[in-house]
Amino acid sequence: MVLADNSRIPLLPTIHYPHFHKFHQPTTFPVVISVNEGYQGIGKIKVNSHEELCDVEGMLQIMGKGDTEVEVEPFVDLKFDLHVQKIGHEIKTFLRRGISKNWKSNVGSAVLEQIPTNERHKQYISAICEHVGRMSICSIDILVSKEGREYVHDINDVIALFGESQEDDRRNAAGLLRAVLAPPPRLPSRPSMERPKEARPGHHNVHHGNNVEQQKPVEVNDRKELKEQQSVTSQSSFADDTMGQLKRTFAGIFGDVS
Repeated sequence: MVLADNSRIPLLPTIHYPHFHKFHQPTTFPVVISVNEGYQGIGKIKVNSHEELCDVEGMLQIMGKGDTEVEVEPFVDLKFDLHVQKIGHEIKTFLRRGISKNWKSNVGSAVLEQIPTNERHKQYISAICEHVGRMSICSIDILVSKEGREYVHDINDVIALFGESQEDDRRNAAGLLRAVLAPPPRLPSRPSMERPKEARPGHHNVHHGNNVEQQKPVEVNDRKELKEQQSVTSQSSFADDTMGQLKRTFAGIFGDVS
């Protein structure tokens, strides 16, 4: 895995057997054999020779029957190991130094302290998170040999908490989880573009009916006045016609009457 400055992350070389049947011959001894079952580790054993490797191979064949997951990695004579954890944007580093004679630093007595995280380890965990899938919570274990060489050993998406800041780390992880699971905020509602509702037919008819009822007396009065005007006009025209006829009659008998 290459970083931005073209340097490589020093991953510990590992041979992985997802369904173990038989070991391939390792080039050098000692080696460390890890036996896993799913996401849970069963145990580790240090093998110093080919004879010991054959004994472990026979035991795994009887125990696993082809379903055992096994990893083989070179043995690193540890000076100490580092646990680098990432929760959101916060990165912490813990140093663990074994003070017992066991080759495993997590067995027996050990000294644990929190130390500042250097920029190189920040690049390691950031690049690994981006490569795996942008994990917000993860950790890596770095083995540091007595010669000072570093090896990135484990990458974990389920982290173990260390030191006196465990409660703070739990709260930060819980807050991050709540933020991820929280429902998205509601968008502001847009102004309604609906047309104003028309009056219901029933109300419109009633209103119209009221207008008709209010207009009925006016229309009746208009009709009466029109009839009266027509009658007066007809009477006057009738009177004019009668006088004209009398004038013509008298004119014919007695001459023109002015």
